[in-house]
Order: sequence, then structure tokens, then C-alpha cells
Amino acid sequence: MPKGFLLTLDTNFQGKGSQQNIVFTDHQFIVNLGVTKSFFSEQLSVVLKGHDIFHGQTMDIKVYNDRLNIYQFSRWDTRELELTVRYKFNTAKNRYKETRAGQGEINRM
Repeated sequence: MPKGFLLTLDTNFQGKGSQQNIVFTDHQFIVNLGVTKSFFSEQLSVVLKGHDIFHGQTMDIKVYNDRLNIYQFSRWDTRELELTVRYKFNTAKNRYKETRAGQGEINRM
């Protein structure tokens, strides 16, 4: 990446398996990718992030009990593009200067 950019990669994986009376019949793999750039001594930052870029979020389950079996497959359009712009107001540096004003009190104790 060029200087001053920050690249982020978030992933989430859920494998096949069962929990109580629910069977997850397919893997789920979600990938989010983003890039951040700061300007004006980090007072302004711009973030561009893509969510679920490989369209991996699905729900493929079987729910069962002694009288009923339900199979559900759902695929939503969960892909998103997010743009965030942040500006930090009043970011003056700390103006405190050490004066040792309380040193007399410390010495008195």
C-alpha cells in the first residue's frame, strides 16, 4: 500500500455442524475489506469498506424435532459499500507546561 494508507481485512467463518436441534448444512464465510486514508495531520480520515465482498453470508439450516422437519435456505444481498468521513475538531496539542507549582507541598509532607 502507498504510504499513509491502512488496509483492513475482517473475516468470519462458520462451519457445518449441529447445535441442539439445528443442523447447519453449509459453510458460511464472510470477508470484509476496507482502506483508510488520513489527511491534514490526521484531523480528517476517510474510510471505504466493502462488506461481504464474496457474497458468502447464507443461512442453510435444518430444524427438527420428533414430529417436524424444516429445511430453510436463505441468501440475502448482504454486500454493502460503506464510506465514513471523520473530522476531528479542536485537536490542539496539550498546552500544559510543568511548573512544579505543587513541589513545596510535596516537600512539606
